[in-house]
Amino acid sequence: MTKGTVAEIRQRTFKVLQRCGVEMLIIDEADRLKPKTFAEVRDIFDKLNIAVVLVGTDRLDAVIKRDEQVYNRFRACHRFGKLAGDEFTQTVDIWERQVLKLPVASNLSGKRMLKILGQATGGYLGLLDMILRECAIRALKKGLQKIDLETLKEVTEEYR
Repeated sequence: MTKGTVAEIRQRTFKVLQRCGVEMLIIDEADRLKPKTFAEVRDIFDKLNIAVVLVGTDRLDAVIKRDEQVYNRFRACHRFGKLAGDEFTQTVDIWERQVLKLPVASNLSGKRMLKILGQATGGYLGLLDMILRECAIRALKKGLQKIDLETLKEVTEEYR
C-alpha cells in the first residue's frame, strides 16, 4: 500500500492479519515504538484476539507504564537475566537439541566449548542465540554436520 489514510492502512493491516491466520505478533525493540503505536497494538490484541509479545530492553517497562490500558494488557512479562552455572549449561544443551537441530551432536555443553560460550556471551541469552546460529550456519557451509571447536572460536572472536 503506497497511499492511504491511517484508518485505511489500519483496516488493511487488520484484514491481512486475519486472512493470513496470524496467531501471534512478536514486536522486537518495542521500547522504540511511539506512544500512539501502542494504541494500535492494543487494538490488534483486543479486536483480532491475536497474542502480542513485546520484546525490548528495561526501557520497555517505563514506556508501557505511560498508558494504563497498554500496561494492563502487557504487564505480564518474563525477564531473561544473565544465565550462569547449571542454568547456562542446560540452556546451551536445549539450544543445541531443539533450536539448532544439526545432524550430529556438537557437544556444546562440554567443558571447552561451554567455557568459550560463557566468556563470549557473558551469560546473555540473545547473544548466545546469535552466536550459536551463526556457528551452525558456518559449520554447514563448511560441509560439517556439527559445530566444531574451530568454528566456535572463529565466530566468538567476531563477537568480542
